[in-house]
Amino acid sequence: MKLVVFQENLAKAFNTAGRFVSSRAQLPVLQNFLLEAGSNSLKISATNLETGICLSLPVKVEKQGSICVPARVLTEFVSSLPASKVELSVKSNKLTVLSPNYSSEFLGVSAGEFPPMPEKSKEKDLSFKKDFFLSAIDMVVFSASSDEGRPVLTGVLFIVRDNKLLLVATDGYRLSLKTLTETDLITEELKKGLIIPAKTLSELSRIISDLDTEEKISLNINRKASQLIFSISGVDVISRLIEGEYPDFEKIIPKENKTKINLDSQEFLRAVKIASIFAGENANIVKLNFVKDEVEIASSTSQVGSNKNKLAVKIDGPDGEIAFNCRYLLDFLSTSKSETVNFEMDQSLSPGVFTFPSDKDYCHIIMPVRIQE
Repeated sequence: MKLVVFQENLAKAFNTAGRFVSSRAQLPVLQNFLLEAGSNSLKISATNLETGICLSLPVKVEKQGSICVPARVLTEFVSSLPASKVELSVKSNKLTVLSPNYSSEFLGVSAGEFPPMPEKSKEKDLSFKKDFFLSAIDMVVFSASSDEGRPVLTGVLFIVRDNKLLLVATDGYRLSLKTLTETDLITEELKKGLIIPAKTLSELSRIISDLDTEEKISLNINRKASQLIFSISGVDVISRLIEGEYPDFEKIIPKENKTKINLDSQEFLRAVKIASIFAGENANIVKLNFVKDEVEIASSTSQVGSNKNKLAVKIDGPDGEIAFNCRYLLDFLSTSKSETVNFEMDQSLSPGVFTFPSDKDYCHIIMPVRIQE
């Protein structure tokens, strides 16, 4: 193998692929990149057996070949080189990296030791508009659980209901629901439902946000192998599917609420942030008291003190009081791109429902906290 590539492109590719390298791998080879030089491209692969990535760089190839090399040290080295052309060559399982005034050898292993990367199924790919898909993912993924004790809740459910594709995430205390209305997304596989790891979607969002392309994101599903592949602009992100039965999320969504409030998103976010300073020692609890077109946001702890913030709001329905974990409020409000947010509630121990006037296809639900007087 022998090729020439720009340092900036190689360093960026290594840093991206490095996020899929297993840091505590049972198989030592999983701490490596698989480098494969084709006719005019360099393919870089990494996997931890749960998720993986394959990305291709356009390069000048003088000799085709492949090798596995340690990911961490190679990434550190290439990232430290000056911006210039870099030559990679392989001989006797050694990778030589040459740059003006710099030369290094890395001990590698045969490419045959690297686990085979999954291939796409023959099923028809789904496609999503890049910006639209990124926005949908960002609006739900933060609600997924990080508790591996309940694996299905660590994923985002993709499922068809009433000829619409729903994206659902919940950790048992909050739930985000985004509806996609494109009819070409309705497939038999999605009617059955897919649970995709939230970590995969977060990494995917980070990767494709950096891509300067208007290409659509394609999704290839292989139900038999329990895996899927997202592809865009020479990048394939591979993930396993989470097996199991997702909770009946539709039962959680209130059908009707008595009190409806409209708030300024940024003012509400600021008030909750300030209240959170005083809520840290008290299980992060903040109280919302809605009275006569005004909401009082209060928090207190015996160690720090107390805080009350008031905002002018529009209230339709009876006054009410409810308490939430402020961390959940901050997570939700931080994703908002809407100038205002609607809030609905029934009773103090009924779920609170948040929606955006500018997006009728999204809702966020937070379970309240019992107020201890």
